[in-house]
Amino acid sequence: MSGLLVKEFSVLKRYGRQYVILFIFFAAFSFYLKSPTYMQSMLTMVLAMLTFTGMSYDHMAGWDKYVLTMPVERKTVVLSKYITTLLWAVIALVIGGVSGVALSQVPAVKGEGLPEILAVSAALFCMALFIYGIMLPLIFKFGVERARSFMFIVILIPVAAVIGLSKIIPEQMMHSFLNNYALFLIIGIAVFCIALYMISYVISVKIYAKKEF
Repeated sequence: MSGLLVKEFSVLKRYGRQYVILFIFFAAFSFYLKSPTYMQSMLTMVLAMLTFTGMSYDHMAGWDKYVLTMPVERKTVVLSKYITTLLWAVIALVIGGVSGVALSQVPAVKGEGLPEILAVSAALFCMALFIYGIMLPLIFKFGVERARSFMFIVILIPVAAVIGLSKIIPEQMMHSFLNNYALFLIIGIAVFCIALYMISYVISVKIYAKKEF
């Protein structure tokens, strides 16, 4: 397993400098917008997409055919993808949260407080788990390129749900609910996304077990 994880990160290591430049740009633009949450959102989006990038390289290099000639179980190969995705989400959570807090301390940017920044970090982390909990089985089933067409729909689901609820539920009632039950809501969403991610792994293992290369 450790070898598979090292391989996942080694594949993308040569692009490290480009991502550092990209993160600096996000920080500068977030400073310009006076919004630390912009930095958090873009970091999560970019880092989450690294799983797609890595699996695209695997497909082009014929990695699956090669790795299955070694004494590695198929479920271990699948698990390495899920752990890698989870690690990228955690890295985005940490870097985004720290960056958000740091930017919020700059007088020219100061806007969101620590509770808001932490809430956004938690929400983005859960969204990453939700999106990949649905996308990874699709990638294993159809391949990266064909699965890309589903990604917009998958991302749209939580966004549409939030917008829809905001339109249906009166604003005052929504604020009252969040003030009283925000912690329970966050825990509930986190448990749901983690459960979805675990179920997704089981589904992906079954798909990959039957796949021929």
